[in-house]
Amino acid sequence: MQTITRANRTTDWLDVFGRKKEFGKIVAYCNVFGNLKKALAVYGDDVAEADKDGEQPEGDCQPAMTPDELYKLLRQTIDECVAWCNDYDVDLESILKKESVFSKIDEFQRYADILLNPKDRRAQFNVFDNTISALYNELLPGILKRKSEFEMAEVIHYLRQVMDNNIDRGNMDIARQKTSKLLDISIVPKQEIAEAADEITDKYSIKIYREYDLTLLDYEKMREEFKNCPHKNIEIRDLSEYIGHKLELMLSQNSERRSFAERFQDIINRYNSSSDGAEQAFEELTELIRQMSEEQQRASREELSEEVLEVFDILKKDKMTKDETIQVKNGAKRLLAKMKEKKTELFPHFWYKDSSLQRKVFIFIGDELDSILPSSYDNVVFKEKKERFYQQVMLRACENRMYV
Repeated sequence: MQTITRANRTTDWLDVFGRKKEFGKIVAYCNVFGNLKKALAVYGDDVAEADKDGEQPEGDCQPAMTPDELYKLLRQTIDECVAWCNDYDVDLESILKKESVFSKIDEFQRYADILLNPKDRRAQFNVFDNTISALYNELLPGILKRKSEFEMAEVIHYLRQVMDNNIDRGNMDIARQKTSKLLDISIVPKQEIAEAADEITDKYSIKIYREYDLTLLDYEKMREEFKNCPHKNIEIRDLSEYIGHKLELMLSQNSERRSFAERFQDIINRYNSSSDGAEQAFEELTELIRQMSEEQQRASREELSEEVLEVFDILKKDKMTKDETIQVKNGAKRLLAKMKEKKTELFPHFWYKDSSLQRKVFIFIGDELDSILPSSYDNVVFKEKKERFYQQVMLRACENRMYV
């Protein structure tokens, strides 16, 4: 219980989207709640005091289910899941009938695309999978001797992994190596990749957005491939994961890029609610990537390091003149240089845990900003910039990413 409590502490520190942590989640690892229920069934007073007629007293403390009852419930849940999937033309039983590995992979991709969107449909399938997995785990190890009776449970869980993009790509690659050398990464316009892509059999390739620089992406090629893609929801998922990873990296370099994360979240929310179709979401995500690419190159265009650019973005204000812009840029460089110069004095280990040292840093920042910011900064703007930069210095220190 202490672990659960500590993991669910709230905090005023903001995440990448600028949100406070106002609540947490309780996760039942290793079926904690199920085992607790069993223990209560054995040792709880309510069970021991069952009436003479054998009736169970009112309350939540019920005896643990027998293995036969669990097997029956597992079969029932699997049947309900299969029937529910059939309503959306997802024929899970057809997968078990197919002999070809490739045709099974193709079916998993097609069915995952159907169930991924809207969000409520995906959530319902996840409930089925979570329930089936919990029952399956509850029956271990005995169920392993009857594994052939519950192949559908594995099909359902594998489909969930495809939807979550958690499949071991290495294992899938082994199957695909019979017909292709590489996964389809042709969205990157490099000669060596283009040559390899010629040897790919498109039917059994999977689109993977990898760790490529945003500037290397061929947006027209992406649009053309998306137009002909049979599994558009999966394409949106892969592209979203790619953008999410890039945003994490960009935000770790410059916290003032939060607007990109907010726009990304807005696009995904509208897509998940089905107010926007896959085509509209793809166009907006592609445009977001293009703008992220421009942002990624801004430091070099401004002839600033990423750290100096972040400080400049924090300190700048709306409607600055050209001279004021130059002054703030130079001031950002000078401020970081002064912080590095006074590293030992101002920033000893764990300074951010000492209130007196925190105050010392806050005063230092105020004094420095007073000397570097243009005179057009009034008291309100000056106070806002001082507080904002101090909070960022504190955050970086807590994350062991100090400017100095």
